[in-house]
Amino acid sequence: MRISTSLIFNNALRSIQTQQAQLVRTQNQLASGTKILSPADDPAGSKRLLDLRQSLELNDQFKTNADAAMTRLTLEESSLDAVTNVLQRVRELAIQANSVTLSDSDRQALGAEVSQRLQELLGLANTKDGNNEYLFGGFSTGTRPFTQVGN
Repeated sequence: MRISTSLIFNNALRSIQTQQAQLVRTQNQLASGTKILSPADDPAGSKRLLDLRQSLELNDQFKTNADAAMTRLTLEESSLDAVTNVLQRVRELAIQANSVTLSDSDRQALGAEVSQRLQELLGLANTKDGNNEYLFGGFSTGTRPFTQVGN
């Protein structure tokens, strides 16, 4: 086999070009901070990477949902605490109204306060959250769950 100057030159040139392409690829990996620049680089690694990204997005969604649930539960708990306080006051008014020493005007005043407390209870039962949905509406969060019928 005859070794010519052009053969040596062409082999050296091909080697330089290969090394330069590898250098560009390594620089791109460093610049992007990732080992896999395209799925052709590592098909199995690309699949794992896609699975990990999907898992991260799913975990982010779970966290968002958990935060929303906690916010809603906190609001529901504070509403129920307020309902407990209103019912306690109505109980106190009922016990107070049971006294024989009260006049009709006193009983009317107590009745007016009970009516106000009933309106307050109705407002608490129809509490809305930050998304303008009724807290105690069940599956119909857009429909007002409680209305007053009669006096």
